Amino acid sequence: DLHQFMPADSLYTLSTRLKVEGEGLDFFSPRTSFNAEGSIDRFHYGSYNLTGITLSAGLEHSKVNASLVVKNWTMDIKAHLDGILKSNDVSGDLKMEVAHLDWQALHLMNTRFQTSQHIGVRFSSDLRKRYAVEAEMTNATIITSKRTSHSKDLFAGFSTSRDSTSAYLRAGDLDLSLEGEGHMDYISGRAEMLMKKLAEQWES
Repeated sequence: DLHQFMPADSLYTLSTRLKVEGEGLDFFSPRTSFNAEGSIDRFHYGSYNLTGITLSAGLEHSKVNASLVVKNWTMDIKAHLDGILKSNDVSGDLKMEVAHLDWQALHLMNTRFQTSQHIGVRFSSDLRKRYAVEAEMTNATIITSKRTSHSKDLFAGFSTSRDSTSAYLRAGDLDLSLEGEGHMDYISGRAEMLMKKLAEQWES
């Protein structure tokens, strides 16, 4: 019980396990490797009393993976990440299945509110001028005290490179796409210049 050592804090019981082994400290080096496994058997903070949290992660030959499982009376979540970690190439593919999330049990809502959905995120970058990310939320279900509803699937993406920048958002009948020439820094700089000119005209 940590509360007796920190009576002013809301942290009470923390029971955890962690095992880490590896070689190297430069995570961008292909010679660096590690494996980690951990769990939180009990976490009591304020009104939160969570159990059943496990995490594993590994890195070998610039390939990284991580898995998270949370299963208790408030939530049932599984997430997995596969990726590449190099000095000029970083990418990842995250998949998360939220089978059950009770917002009222987490004291985030005053009335019954439960959700479930699939979340996916893919990203890549050369850590210089190229950045890209895509995300989706599908099969979403919302349960309240009055009804159960299914929201529309949501898809979004953004990419920028030396000569172009684009973004999109799609949900049901909504299909919004934006495209521009030049890198995001160039476009944001031009937009800032335009806003400055407009402000000067407004004040003159």
